[in-house]
Amino acid sequence: MEHLSDARIKELELKAKLIAFFKKPHVSLSALVLGGTLFAFSGGVHQPLLPTTDPFVLFATESLTLEQDTQVSSGDLGSNGSLAIDKNVLVTGDLFAKIITIDKNTVVNGNASFNNIKLHKESQILGAQTKPTPLPIANIPAFSDSTIGTESRTVSGATTALAPGNYRDITIEQASTIVLSSGTYNLSALELKDHATLIFTGTTTINIARTLKGGSHVSILPGLHTIPDQLIINYNGTPSVNEHAQKTDAAAIPVIFGNRAFLNGRLFAPNANVIIGKESTLRGQVVARGIMVKKEGVVSRTESFAMESDPGKVVENQGIRFMVNEIVILLTPDATISDAQAIASLVGGTLTGFVPNPPTYKVEVFASMPAELFAFITQMKSSGNPKLIEAVPNLLSEQ
Repeated sequence: MEHLSDARIKELELKAKLIAFFKKPHVSLSALVLGGTLFAFSGGVHQPLLPTTDPFVLFATESLTLEQDTQVSSGDLGSNGSLAIDKNVLVTGDLFAKIITIDKNTVVNGNASFNNIKLHKESQILGAQTKPTPLPIANIPAFSDSTIGTESRTVSGATTALAPGNYRDITIEQASTIVLSSGTYNLSALELKDHATLIFTGTTTINIARTLKGGSHVSILPGLHTIPDQLIINYNGTPSVNEHAQKTDAAAIPVIFGNRAFLNGRLFAPNANVIIGKESTLRGQVVARGIMVKKEGVVSRTESFAMESDPGKVVENQGIRFMVNEIVILLTPDATISDAQAIASLVGGTLTGFVPNPPTYKVEVFASMPAELFAFITQMKSSGNPKLIEAVPNLLSEQ
């Protein structure tokens, strides 16, 4: 096992402070909630409570569901209809909905505005509760159909760059990568098969008329000097003429991403339901008719995010307490999230946290003993990856 000298301990403690993976609950009284009380008495019957959906990481016009063990790292949750939060969920943000249901062992580190609520006795809303709330909470602007091209593209094997333009169907085969540059892409369908990757390298808009779906372990990632909000996906979900469904809002084809997806960007799907598979990560925003985030996911409105660490995984070695299943990696300033994923994959790890300055990631690994964790760290360092500056255990600083 690695011996930790005094100098090494100080170095690790400094790096550990780069990311606060254990967050203490605090109450933040949102100006939006306080303003909501004023709206309730202003007489604006049909005007939305909020002028924009920008603050929301997830917003649904009908229903929004978070399954158990999901974490909202940043951003608000909203629904003009129902908002259902399962057990063991942590929300760092405000809630807005007509009807809110919260199961046991859930903590909302923010405020809640609603007309009706069912709050389990073992759950908490740490901020203010406002009742009633004007409806709708917010409106989703409609967007018009785009011109679709006749050429289809299938990406297989080597990384392929695709210029902006009008296309029909774009398919990214298993373990393949497509790179999009700044501009607008008008498509009929976009499909990412298992382990496929889409990278956007600037301000990019993808307009999709009919189908959007992703398999398991898919990634939609920003390139160098690009942030999640620079990708906007507008999705109509209108069935094609040869499909057995009426062309109505109710017939919109759902958007489904498989398990352990890593999604970045803003998805607008006003006529469709969006389902994000279990253990997935979203940085950005989803605005849709209905939204379901499967269990153990993490969503964040901001670029920075962190999945709460498991207190049961804390161990102590030579007087130093750290997470036995987490590694913090520090990368070079020119590293992208794709580089971080590549380093994490060396040890079968998953990215569960990020702060941009300096580019620092938390990686969860399958380790139950310190020796296993240190072996993974050694494997990372021995890889010779030029983007990796340091890899250390995720230490717990004393409060």
